[in-house]
Amino acid sequence: MGLKVRSEDFKDKHFQRSSRFQLINNKWFFKTREDEALGPYNSLEEAEYGVQVYISLMQLDIAS
Repeated sequence: MGLKVRSEDFKDKHFQRSSRFQLINNKWFFKTREDEALGPYNSLEEAEYGVQVYISLMQLDIAS
């Protein structure tokens, strides 16, 4: 059984999506769902890889 959502629930809502990645003092960080900044990374590419590692670890933790 799926979750039912009424169309009027989102009628007047404005959602803003922000970037998961932040550049602070020439170092890259990524934010978790818990609003925690993890890093620093030397490049955006390293931070993107860090996100993938973090997600994989969280999925393993949930599966255990």
